[in-house]
Amino acid sequence: MMMIHRFFQADLEPPAWLYAHLARRAVFSRIYRFWADDLVRILPPEGRLLDVGTGPGYLLDHLAAKRPDLKLVGLDPSLAMLQQGRCVAGFSFQTPFLGVVGRAQVLPFAPQTFHQVVATFSLHHWRQPAQGITEILRVLKPNAKAWIYELNPDASLVDLRCFARNLKLPYLLVYPVYRATTWHSALGVADFTAIMKASAVSKWHLKPAHHIFWQLEIEKSLNAEITGEG
Repeated sequence: MMMIHRFFQADLEPPAWLYAHLARRAVFSRIYRFWADDLVRILPPEGRLLDVGTGPGYLLDHLAAKRPDLKLVGLDPSLAMLQQGRCVAGFSFQTPFLGVVGRAQVLPFAPQTFHQVVATFSLHHWRQPAQGITEILRVLKPNAKAWIYELNPDASLVDLRCFARNLKLPYLLVYPVYRATTWHSALGVADFTAIMKASAVSKWHLKPAHHIFWQLEIEKSLNAEITGEG
């Protein structure tokens, strides 16, 4: 598969300090707000949320600011990346989330722990994506959902213009950055389908989100085995 051979290249990622700096810029901050707005509308009071591949945890910063009642956990394979998030002042003087070092394919949590799992722009780095999906289902509560966001390499020019307008950026700046990023950090419909088939997930839905992203929704049904669905 294209994804197996083309992705999962850790050397394509910038150093932790540089990634944390770039992710704190206004453009990325606005994208995090898009995703945070999606999540706060569906999470129950005092709900538990896991962010897989959280990086410096800036999405969780935004969630904590909007919903201080939530119990937030951020997982990342890089301790340096988690520490970078602590080096930059967040939205409160208290630690807004629990940072845990770990990988998607072996989540260090008990079954049925979380009301929601989210992964933003990290699935294309997972070395065992099907196993990661199975693990996500294991730690989800019954009837809970996971949302996985990835860049859509097939976004139209209209979508790109709308995205640029929402971010208040020139289209001529957004277009080359989008094209360069999709070359190594985007998933197509066939990639998602292959991962879902390999993980034997039956209840999933893929739809465009925020003009240039995919949102993959995976639901854990009430009668699903805690080790996954299938």
